[in-house]
Amino acid sequence: MTIFENEKISISRSGVFKLMEKLCDEIVREFSTQNQSSYGERLINVCEEMSESSSLILSSFLRIIEMAPRFDYDESTPGNGFRSMICICDTALIHVISVLKKCLDDKKSLIFRISYFTKELENYMAVFRFLILSTQQLIGSINYDDNDSLFPPINISDYSSYINVFKTVKGYDASCFYSRPLGLQFCPSIGKMFKVICTFFASYGKACEKGNGALDKIVNSAKYMISPEERALKIIDIIREADIEFCKGFWNLPEYATIPKWFGIVMAICEIRYIKTYFNLSLKTTDNGKVTIPIPSTAKESHTIKYRIISSVYRIHISKEREDNVYPLSPYLIFHCHGGGYLATSSKSHECYLRSWAKQSNCPIISIDYSLAPENPYPKAIEEVLYAYAYILKYPFKFGWTGEKIVFVGDSAGGNLITSLTMRLISLNVKRMPDALVPIYTPFLFQYLPSPSRLLSFMDPLLHVGMLLRCLTAYTMGDIPINKVPLLSKIDKNVADKKSAMEDYIREFKNSQFKDSFNSNNHSQTIKSLFDATINSTIYNNSTIASYNMDDSENNMQEDIFDQTQNVDISIDPNYIILSSNNFDASLIKYLKENFLLSYDYNTTVNDDDDEVFEENTERNIKDYGLKRSMEGKKRSLSSSIVSTASLAASYAIDNFNDLFDSAKKPIGYDDKEKLKSSLSMTAQEAVYEQQKESNKDRTALDELLKINIPRNPEISPMYADKESLMKFPPTYFIGCHLDPLLDDTISFAKKLKEAGGNVKTVKLLNNLCHGFLNFTYISPECKKGSDECLKIIKQALNISDEFVKC
Repeated sequence: MTIFENEKISISRSGVFKLMEKLCDEIVREFSTQNQSSYGERLINVCEEMSESSSLILSSFLRIIEMAPRFDYDESTPGNGFRSMICICDTALIHVISVLKKCLDDKKSLIFRISYFTKELENYMAVFRFLILSTQQLIGSINYDDNDSLFPPINISDYSSYINVFKTVKGYDASCFYSRPLGLQFCPSIGKMFKVICTFFASYGKACEKGNGALDKIVNSAKYMISPEERALKIIDIIREADIEFCKGFWNLPEYATIPKWFGIVMAICEIRYIKTYFNLSLKTTDNGKVTIPIPSTAKESHTIKYRIISSVYRIHISKEREDNVYPLSPYLIFHCHGGGYLATSSKSHECYLRSWAKQSNCPIISIDYSLAPENPYPKAIEEVLYAYAYILKYPFKFGWTGEKIVFVGDSAGGNLITSLTMRLISLNVKRMPDALVPIYTPFLFQYLPSPSRLLSFMDPLLHVGMLLRCLTAYTMGDIPINKVPLLSKIDKNVADKKSAMEDYIREFKNSQFKDSFNSNNHSQTIKSLFDATINSTIYNNSTIASYNMDDSENNMQEDIFDQTQNVDISIDPNYIILSSNNFDASLIKYLKENFLLSYDYNTTVNDDDDEVFEENTERNIKDYGLKRSMEGKKRSLSSSIVSTASLAASYAIDNFNDLFDSAKKPIGYDDKEKLKSSLSMTAQEAVYEQQKESNKDRTALDELLKINIPRNPEISPMYADKESLMKFPPTYFIGCHLDPLLDDTISFAKKLKEAGGNVKTVKLLNNLCHGFLNFTYISPECKKGSDECLKIIKQALNISDEFVKC
């Protein structure tokens, strides 16, 4: 199920691995005969490791490839965390082939950049190491042969043996995913956007550490623009030091951005209003009785619940316009809860897609601004949305609604909240249930339990596992001290039990300038101006993301070659890698064909004459691509050619300059090299035991977090819901992303709901999009398409006709 209808090109997976070996061996032969610089030696070393590891990488993933189909939602909906890991490995593999080929092609060029190719290959070898080691931990810890669940058994009393997987994987070097491969798994527009955000993230963190003006320091933090490796190491340090206030501050940055009003869709009504909570409400039950809905505990002082009403037209009772300009009440209403990990954001930062939904559906949207954790943990948010729902049912006209059809929609934590609200309504035996439920990339299991897709959180720039742990603890346990301590801070056994010593440490960290700079209560004008500059410059022209790529200047030399990210699709055929025709590099595809690796067009019926299929489809694409490139080349003036040459020469000088400082450093991910070698002589279970034993030597704040007993409450984690409750669920439309760390939550809960007899209408999985893509609809055209797909499903859930939208 993909949302982008492209031609697909299929290539042999095993053949590509053999080609990688061949190219690596050729590079070793070519460069072994030359006078070696430090980068030359490193290039030979990484190519030798790639060649030697090729069969290991392939064999490690062949088992996963074999297992993956068993964990799909159904045969027509391929997708789970195992497939996502395969997709990332395939994407990295295709990129490595591109780099190796280009290295050999350009080796005799006067301005050949050996440092670029060396660092690029070292980064992607680190990706392979991390994928092998982390999947080894997962498969060695969980017996996937005897069950079809993506998670460990959730009905056992002790989770400790499975929780250790997170701590062990935390010990592997994931910094490569914040360096050159940053965003490699996503579509090009998201990958470029993440590079901008992460460079800002690292630069600002360094600025705050120094204690001087943040803006001045960012201007002077050139090393994060020049060196992706330095940026990655800084981001990892920041994440390790991040406490709960940092997570809130970082995720709240979109709240500070000022999106130009002329850019957004103009609404007749888009404003904050309040539900008065002066008295209890009641709802009818299925047995014709009544159930009392009490005033939320959070509203006993303010006596209000805040919400945002959005409508593309003026409607009776919600507008002050004259009657001749006012539309009648809508028969449809969208009840929305925003995401943000229960910690951050509000309906304001979600306007970017809510406005579009209101316009294209022609029905009002009510987005509840519920109280956030850790100050307001479970069940306070549920109390508020329950009261709001009851109030809307009692006074539908106040919301521009006739009371006919209502759909619950929520993204991320908001999806969990609307599902929990549904569970509460079922437990209260409420008669008027929502007409449909649409949870979007939602967590359904709030526990420290691993799954294949949850391993992706170690490589996700916006949803890192450390931040996920903070959110889980804050929402379920409230404002506890350990959530304010850096994750990898060592805790002495004698000190850990002394409350006063721990509080002193927390107080010291809270008062540090670094932490204060990202405190959600410190609405720094510098943060606001910098974030505005980042977002607005991207909005004005999406192409500026490419030009404002604050990556290593040596990357700019290869911009023409690697601008087209080699995205791959979730393949149904385990023997082939499926490339998207929108994103493949035409010269690479031609090269793969010349090496007899290209098989057939994925969307074309296969016959005995595969070459003809290729000629009719791929050659046409290559011809068109070549024509486009040749036309672009003719437009290049002499002056631009001179500028380009000068730029390359400058990059060469920078390379030599970097060599003075960088050559003595270990390659990124180097420490995992020995871990991988030692695991080769062991079974998966033996490797798991040895590496977990090593990771348990030091006691850290992470250990204390993982030891917390999270409540097994179906209102927090719907995966614990019983069959009787699930049978009463309204029609449910699941939306997830193949590359989302929470994908397995969606697949697992959808399967459980279906097996219990619930009404699962659809499970829609979107390609190449990140968790939280709805918030990037102004920046990324692919994210906008994803948002439109969500709206299509919402309209289907409400059965909104085209005639109603046009009226």
